[in-house]
Amino acid sequence: MLNESQKARAIALWKKYVSETQKPVEPSDDMTDDVLDAERLKVIPLIQELISSFTNGSMSLEDFKTENDSLNKRHRLWGFKGMKGQMFFNMLYNVSSTASLGEKLETMLRRTILAPKDITEAKSKIEMLSQFSDSLASHVQNKRQAPRTGSCLFFISFFWQIQDHEKWPVYYNSIVGTLGDESIWSPTGNYPLDYEQFLNINCELKELFSSVSRQQKSLWQVEHVFWHSVDNGEVPDTPPLGESIKVPGYMVGGLPAGIVPSAVEILPLLAKNDPTIAAACERSGISVEKALEERTSILFRMLGYKVELLGQGHGRAPDGIAISAEFHYAIIYDTKARGDGYSLGTDDRAIREYIEQGKDELRKSGVKNTYFAIISGSFRGDFDDVITTLKIETGIREVLFIEAAALLVLLEAKLKNPDLDLGSSGVQRILAKGGTITTKDMAELLGL
Repeated sequence: MLNESQKARAIALWKKYVSETQKPVEPSDDMTDDVLDAERLKVIPLIQELISSFTNGSMSLEDFKTENDSLNKRHRLWGFKGMKGQMFFNMLYNVSSTASLGEKLETMLRRTILAPKDITEAKSKIEMLSQFSDSLASHVQNKRQAPRTGSCLFFISFFWQIQDHEKWPVYYNSIVGTLGDESIWSPTGNYPLDYEQFLNINCELKELFSSVSRQQKSLWQVEHVFWHSVDNGEVPDTPPLGESIKVPGYMVGGLPAGIVPSAVEILPLLAKNDPTIAAACERSGISVEKALEERTSILFRMLGYKVELLGQGHGRAPDGIAISAEFHYAIIYDTKARGDGYSLGTDDRAIREYIEQGKDELRKSGVKNTYFAIISGSFRGDFDDVITTLKIETGIREVLFIEAAALLVLLEAKLKNPDLDLGSSGVQRILAKGGTITTKDMAELLGL
């Protein structure tokens, strides 16, 4: 299936991966691929037990959904908690229940999530799940509230891999994106056919890498190669005066950095108060803090929000408010440029003041839900107690601490998929997570 040129590109990716095998799965993690694989092997029997209990009828669909969600939140090893995994599962369940189709969903899932004996049966099960998902759109007034059928390949292949990880690869969009970027393979839009071709490509790559290394490789190792095939976000050296700054790729999971507009691509460097960007700001006659504030407002506008700037000239105030009039919510946000990561300190008083000042006026203007977000390069410390207290005392919907690089992941996903809306089936669902959101969290939540 692969031609010689495609094989050469795949081998180049393999060699690059081998030279970086001790790197963590994500720059912010300590977990390497070997550790990830070992942890997966420990957790697989736990999920297999849930699958068995559900498919043999001793566990209800609701309990299976809840228990599987809990396991995947405790063991973040497959990225199932995101939009194409647990969120897709929740939407299938919620819409089916509302449409009195809960029993039909339960019966269908008991059949489809069992690992197929061959690709013919696999394609039949994919067709069954995708047709059911498509049918749910007729039971909701707002089509955005319907499950997105494109998620069915990741969803179903996750359960198949749990039952036989040596036979069934998980259909990660990140890997699909990298295969396309490398001109190795691109999906057709026919879900059963796409999974068949994806399976064949993975198996061929596994044999190719085994041949090159003279050691048998696994489907997981193929997966790792394509996860690691993007820039890891290392900071470049300071360029000479007058030269442009080469901003590293902050995308994760195979997304090419080039699609993010340069106006906001420097956000992670600004948020980390990096010396490279600080020197550039000084030459431009602007502070790092002001540049971060301005570029963050640009990013929110690119996502589709109406932005009100509140920073300089407004006294003690947050940087701005991003408003979604369509979905009746707003994000009060403040940016922090910190070289060693943001730590809350005594800022909870200021945050409480920002929330109290903004939420009442927003409510009068038709905003039903208000969120508060701190945006910085990274975060230090435990914010759980402060978040709980702020939610109780101010009535704020959620308090979030978002890595600037994670916002770029979100913007890239939005630019590549215009159907990713700001509402409860899209960005607002991510906001509902609360707490700290890293690039890895964002990728998982988006199903990348």
